[in-house]
Order: sequence, then structure tokens, then C-alpha cells
Amino acid sequence: MNEFNPKETLKGQDVYVIGGGTSVALRDLTALRGKPVIGLNQAFAVIPEVIDYCIFGDTAFFHFLMKQKKLVESFKGQLITNGPLPIGVASYEGVQTFGRAPFMDKGKNFGWYGNTGILGIELAITLGAKRIYLLGYDNYNKDGKSHYHNYHKSEVSERALNMFQDQFTRANKVWSIDYPEVEIINLNPNSRLDMFKKKSGRRHLKGLKNGC
Repeated sequence: MNEFNPKETLKGQDVYVIGGGTSVALRDLTALRGKPVIGLNQAFAVIPEVIDYCIFGDTAFFHFLMKQKKLVESFKGQLITNGPLPIGVASYEGVQTFGRAPFMDKGKNFGWYGNTGILGIELAITLGAKRIYLLGYDNYNKDGKSHYHNYHKSEVSERALNMFQDQFTRANKVWSIDYPEVEIINLNPNSRLDMFKKKSGRRHLKGLKNGC
């Protein structure tokens, strides 16, 4: 595996981070083509046409990658993690690694709260984003599903949703102090993640398509 280079290659830009929530399925993601886009976990396999970076933090996700070698090889973006390799795996080609610590230190490591959604935001901050727009950061179940794709087919427990809420709250407090110049906007007005400013994703993406 190669080391991730934490240069501010997207300094001053608007960056989009696509989470796993069901609301992603309601959005016209073609509006994001040509924009800097970060995806989480299986995003590189589901919507590779709009993803430039894909990040994951759970060590168990390497087992998914091992079963999807052709998808990993065909992905044109960057696959990044701050998670350790599973026991018995010496290395993995196609994945870049970066440091892991309890809190983010820009340019040195990502923080780890137990939540890949937080990693996506920290990657955007590391790359120099001025504004970060969140899609699929729902933190709820809908119609028996928690994700927009079929790699996760069941609901997430209410206990887990509350845990995610707490993790985002703690992370956002750190970002507000350390990176106050970065604006984070959730493009799902119905999201349970109330620590972020909210706007209509449908209107925003329509504006992008119309050149607004």
C-alpha cells in the first residue's frame, strides 16, 4: 500500500461528500460530474462515475475489497483508509494509507471516532475544501433500509443511530474550533444530523446543472 499525500489539492473549492443514506437514491448525481467528490465505503463500486476519492475506516472493509478486486482495479479515483490491515494480510495494492489518531491533525492524520462518515469530511478538510456539501448524511432508516445501495440491506438500530449522532457532534465541536474557516452544509433537510447547516439537495443539484 502507498502512503496518502495530504496536499491541499482542492484548496478553496467546494467539495461534495456522499454518505450511505437512502436519500442519495433521490438525487441526480450527474450534476456532480466535474466537481470534486468523495465517497464512502462501497461508493467506488456503486457510483464510480462521480467519485474521485473513496475512503473507509473499518478494517473489516478490506475483506470486501478482496472479493471485489476487479472493481478496485477499474476504479480511476483514489482509495484511502486510516484503518490497519486485517491480521494475516501483509499489504493491499490500490489502497493509500494515512495516520489514525483520536483527533484529526491536518496534514498528519485523520481522527477516528468509529465512523467513516466523519472520515469523509476530514478528507475534504485535509484536501483544503472551503465548503463541504454532504449528500446521504441522513442518519435514519427509510422503508426498511439504511443505505441507498444493496450492500447494506437491513436497517441500522436506533442505538447505533444515536451513537453516530454523538460521534458527529463530538467531531464537529473539534472542527468548529480547529477549522472555523470550513463551512459544512448538509443537503438533506430531513437529516437527523442537526449540528450542520441544512439546504435542499434537490434545489442545489438542479442549480449546478443549470450553471447557477
